[in-house]
Amino acid sequence: MNIPRQLFTRKPVFCPPAVFRWDRLPVGWLVILLLFPCFAHAAQVNLLNTTSITATGSGATGTPSISSFTIPAGKNRTLFIFAAFERDHCDQPGDICGPTNTTGAGLGDNYAGPIATGGSQITARVTGSGGTIDRKNASGGAPVGDLPLGGLYAQIGGMTAYSLESYPVTLKETELETLLGGAASGAVSITLPDVFAPKNTGDDAILMAFVFSNTDQTASGVVRSAIPYRIVAGAGMAGDYTLTASSFDAGQAPNDANDGLLVVGLSSLGLPDSYGGFQTMSGYSVLQSVLTNNAAGRYDNEEPTWVTTEPDGFSASAQFRNGIASTFSMTSAGAASLKMLAAMAPAFTLSSDNADTSDAPASYGSPTHAISGIRLGASVDADADILASYTATGDDTSGSDDEDGVTLPASLNLGQSYSIPVSIQSAAGYLNAWFDWNRDGDFLDAGEQVATNQPVSTGTSNLSITVPVTAEPRNTFARFRVCSSSGACQTPSGVAASGEVEDYLVSIAPKPVVPIPSTTCGNLLSGEFEGTFGTLASGIRDLQEPAMGGYI
Repeated sequence: MNIPRQLFTRKPVFCPPAVFRWDRLPVGWLVILLLFPCFAHAAQVNLLNTTSITATGSGATGTPSISSFTIPAGKNRTLFIFAAFERDHCDQPGDICGPTNTTGAGLGDNYAGPIATGGSQITARVTGSGGTIDRKNASGGAPVGDLPLGGLYAQIGGMTAYSLESYPVTLKETELETLLGGAASGAVSITLPDVFAPKNTGDDAILMAFVFSNTDQTASGVVRSAIPYRIVAGAGMAGDYTLTASSFDAGQAPNDANDGLLVVGLSSLGLPDSYGGFQTMSGYSVLQSVLTNNAAGRYDNEEPTWVTTEPDGFSASAQFRNGIASTFSMTSAGAASLKMLAAMAPAFTLSSDNADTSDAPASYGSPTHAISGIRLGASVDADADILASYTATGDDTSGSDDEDGVTLPASLNLGQSYSIPVSIQSAAGYLNAWFDWNRDGDFLDAGEQVATNQPVSTGTSNLSITVPVTAEPRNTFARFRVCSSSGACQTPSGVAASGEVEDYLVSIAPKPVVPIPSTTCGNLLSGEFEGTFGTLASGIRDLQEPAMGGYI
């Protein structure tokens, strides 16, 4: 049966937005924010949400699924799905599943692995309001990445009597946006459509889901970086064993203070035989602690020839930390008197995106750029979160003020042409730019993209624009993106592997009023003028001109 676990959510650190009513803040909070203005770390990999579910027994109820899981809003998110399966290979009454049986009935006659023999991948099917995506764990480069199967297999007489397998699957920001139908947040379901149903009542499975923000969006952004394990058939090992990764795979250790390391310990100990699980490692937070209760687990019926504790139930502990790491050790919470069969602790490095993001209102989308190569202006910094604001100053006031690449006039007049200086630094690349001329909250209308993959080199590049006479004469927004490759940032949103994005609040003004030359009326002593005062789109309210709305 499927048993839902309590959902864990890490609350975001409070940082005041660009436009904030300080006069409405209680005095106590005001003092705290003045002393500690913002506790967030720039571009640190953070957990946004997680959940888990377990399944035990044979048949369809032995395969776990998650019916609803919330994907919160965040920058450069990764949905990390982790499925683990404990399968007994001999579980029929009367089976001879001990070491004296090498060829007879009972060895594997009631076993079904999660996948076909020789396979190494499962499919995670994720469904949201915007559609469905099927994704396999990356193994052997397909799909690209390094997220292979982790498996342990206990042998009896040359045959497998017990197996423990894990499969990690990831989906990145662009895919999450598709699943959510373009919404900033929403719910998805997760199923495992091609996993074989278990045959044994003693079989167990665990399915976990995590959403992390500020994660590198390339194929190497999340990798399995280590997998210490222990397996001792027959004599077993003490229940308080330790799994130690003395090193990480080459080039895959967390090497930045903002990187994340997720370690998932898996143990064949569980209820009712033992509470199993793992002790909390120093410096780590426990994101999930999972335990199944299944008394039907067994792997041989020739006790006490083998003294290993029967694999009743299944347990897991998912623990997370930020920062540089070179090793880790995870210790079982089981009693020393128990005789343990198998355990492993696959570890996953989640690299920080080190990315710059936009700060126009959310309706314009939230593009990100990994800081590399070309940039706008003298500086660029990595941002910790989405910085949307109604003044396009969220990035200006977060970290360093790096919105320094474009010089815009105080106002732009309808029908007038301008040459906009754009400062290109560090390297050559391509410029894309947009103005929301009709103020409808996006950059998607005809004529709003004013530069498309325009080649630029270091120094000042001048962008020629003409303000449409049909533009709305009020405040609006402009967006500038640069990147190293043509086509890599030619849309107003999306993820780019290089460059920078800068947003600006822009003032659009009516056409200048041409003065009417004065005339001499001679000795006009009297006269009448008939008519009414007109309504002038001058930005100055005339007697019969309706009140003008403001954007802010």
